Amino acid sequence: SLKADADVVLTASKHGYSHFQFAADVLKEDETFCRRVVQLQGLSLAFASEACKAEKAVVMAAVRQQGSSLQHASSDLRANVEVVVAAAKQDPTSLRFALGDLAQDAGCLRAAGIWAPSISEKTVGKHEKAIYSIKFSLAEDCTTYATVVALVLTSHYQLRDYDIYFPSAFNKDSCDPDFTNIDWPCRGTTDTCKMELTLRTGTPSDSSCWRYSFGWHQRQCKLTGGFMIQVWEASGEGAGLHFSFGSGQVIERAMANDMKLKIFLVRQGLNFTDVFARPREFDEHDADKVAEAVKAWYADGAHNLSMQLVSLRNVH
Repeated sequence: SLKADADVVLTASKHGYSHFQFAADVLKEDETFCRRVVQLQGLSLAFASEACKAEKAVVMAAVRQQGSSLQHASSDLRANVEVVVAAAKQDPTSLRFALGDLAQDAGCLRAAGIWAPSISEKTVGKHEKAIYSIKFSLAEDCTTYATVVALVLTSHYQLRDYDIYFPSAFNKDSCDPDFTNIDWPCRGTTDTCKMELTLRTGTPSDSSCWRYSFGWHQRQCKLTGGFMIQVWEASGEGAGLHFSFGSGQVIERAMANDMKLKIFLVRQGLNFTDVFARPREFDEHDADKVAEAVKAWYADGAHNLSMQLVSLRNVH
């Protein structure tokens, strides 16, 4: 049968990863053949046998071709550092499919290009510090928009010299039993945080309350004349399209307002070229607009501490 013909299946696979689903089981179970297929289309891993999805050589070939194919690998390989690093190098947003806390692993974050290293490792050209306020974007059920924003801005010629803290790269605890309850009194300070004293004084650690950690970094921004970039994401489409903040972002903005930290509110652009309006991805033109807003603020003396809306373009 043609479904069991290796040459036919390989030819079909060149034209789309989904064609592999129609191949005969004997080919889907063949490690050598699966390797050849995923080298053409990494996402074809979705249709390989469970044994092949657990074979490191097959999965490495897949993620090197398409990082997001990590989602189809076995649980053990999704928690394998070498596999996750390879996936992150090919597609940084594939980190959301990593298991075993590798989405916060330093080596994996460096591979993705979004690691916020320690002060001793940083070689930034700007004195001013900045921080992102974003929906958590390194979990499997989240969008990748905030991660893409950080990646593009980090490499932008006008912004790459800033020391911008990416909070999703760190796993923090909370003194709030509900984690992001706006009515909980903690506002990220030693006086308001309810954790033991050693975890709410000095430089934060991964055991610190996330609000204290975020507030500490906000204070570094304030002390150096820096700013916060808050990303306002859209979701849905057509009549159901809406903009929203994560519950943590609401707290982060309140904390920024308490200390009068400058906020650039970056509203996601939309795409109107289809039947329905939909959110669109962040790109270099968007990065230019954010960079120009920051540059203009400093050129004007950085005196205006009111929140500034940066509306990204809508594509028609």
